[in-house]
Amino acid sequence: MALRTVNKINSVAARATRGLARVLRTLALPLVLCAGPAAVAQEGQPSSEQLELFKNLPPEQQEALLAEYARSREKSGEPASERAPGRELGGERPPDDTRAKRRLTPLAAGEGYETQGLPRLAAAASVIIDLKPQREGEADEELTPLRDRILRGNPYQLDRFGRIQLPGFEPLPLLGLTEELAAKRLASDPELSAFAIRVTMLPLEPIGEEALEPFGYDLFTDSPSTFAPVTDVPVPSDYVVGAGDVLRVQLFGNVNRSFSLEVGRDGQVSFPQIGPIAVGGTRFADVKDDLEARVSEQMIGVRANVEMGETRSIRIFLLGEVPQPGSYTVSGLSTVTSALFAGGGINRVGSLRNVQLKRSGRVVKALDLYDLLLRGDTSGDAPLLPGDVVFIPTVGAVVAVSGEVLRPALYEIEPGATVVEAILLSGGLTPKADAHEARLERINERGERAVTNVDLSSLAARSQRLQKGRPA
Repeated sequence: MALRTVNKINSVAARATRGLARVLRTLALPLVLCAGPAAVAQEGQPSSEQLELFKNLPPEQQEALLAEYARSREKSGEPASERAPGRELGGERPPDDTRAKRRLTPLAAGEGYETQGLPRLAAAASVIIDLKPQREGEADEELTPLRDRILRGNPYQLDRFGRIQLPGFEPLPLLGLTEELAAKRLASDPELSAFAIRVTMLPLEPIGEEALEPFGYDLFTDSPSTFAPVTDVPVPSDYVVGAGDVLRVQLFGNVNRSFSLEVGRDGQVSFPQIGPIAVGGTRFADVKDDLEARVSEQMIGVRANVEMGETRSIRIFLLGEVPQPGSYTVSGLSTVTSALFAGGGINRVGSLRNVQLKRSGRVVKALDLYDLLLRGDTSGDAPLLPGDVVFIPTVGAVVAVSGEVLRPALYEIEPGATVVEAILLSGGLTPKADAHEARLERINERGERAVTNVDLSSLAARSQRLQKGRPA
């Protein structure tokens, strides 16, 4: 009995020594980086200097190094009995679930978990579901068919609401969960509680129609959260003068003088030697001509040059499908597009082709941002007045253009748009495209996907009208 006990102790000590050697070989690089070169007594054996360096590390660093070693051993498939115990390095061995607890630190009640930047499941994400009985050897006639049925369905793709559809189960929401939390969510189902569940997210890139992005919305990427007043741009002749604007007047001739006139709340300026003059609500070009004419008529031998100084700030409203709807204070020189930038752009469900400028409850201007994006046409970018409302309705009919075109994307189309108009929106065909073998997909009245061939060299096919729907 004594001999067997001694042999057992020697065996355990040998395994611990081998495990310690492997740990230190794994940790050799971090130790060198922390404390300079460390000599190794012999091949595969830790030196006393390495042991001392490790013992002098803070407990947090020791634990992190041990955790890194454990992960590397798990990847290599090494049995748990061969892994290095933590006690030999002067610390307690962490429990099996320490890694999960470090990654999922509980917050205050009702605040969920802090996941420290771990990837989360999104809509259309692909995952692998792995099921194993909770206890080894546990398998009965009910569990085995259920497990096999679920495994055969791998990989699974979440729907657009972030739900997973397992065979024989109601859709389960997993949107926004990490892999560990998704596994816990699935295990909470009574029918799956007998399994140890693992969820693995597949880093698949979308292809085909799923990879298409809506056209034009990246115009507002990294747009500013605030909008500074514009002070260094020329004032257009059609700018409407209002309260708070400043007019700079220079007199020359018999009198040489310069002064600034601020438009009061009543819309008037007090002009020296002439008196109050109403300028509010009038275009700047007309105000300039009127003031210069008055000086020439009423001040003998004196002429004037009128310029616009500082412009006023106006309050407008940005409403509809925008990230930050509300009231904004912007420069009096602001236009519809500058208001959109002030509000962070347009949501993906908002229309780029029907940006409405409302004044006193009426739509006075509709801006098509495709004119700006595709043709550089800013003629529809109307100036704003105090109290104006920039309203973004929901997106209209959308068509997906993919394949051998210059700019595959999702495009918003106007009512009655044709196949050739959709091709032009995408920049036209590439040299590799076969115009005789185009394909038109649409969802019919029964909700089924119908596919027809289109010969783009035919005038009748090119003039075919498109219908609302994602595929095209």
